[in-house]
Amino acid sequence: MHLHARCQGQGPTLLCLHGHPGNSQALSVFTDRLSQQFRTLTPDLRGYGQSRTRHPFEMTDHLQDLEA
Repeated sequence: MHLHARCQGQGPTLLCLHGHPGNSQALSVFTDRLSQQFRTLTPDLRGYGQSRTRHPFEMTDHLQDLEA
């Protein structure tokens, strides 16, 4: 599974996860500011935003996607 992700800034990495429903763009109000001091990594979770899927999935699949 390929996840689309936004990456901004430099420094220690912060993984920023959107809620349901949502996408990485919804967090830009936070990541635009945080990226001044940190590297923000904001994925579109499976089935959201640009991380499209045609297959059914369980909520636990999100954890497996993030571990990969």
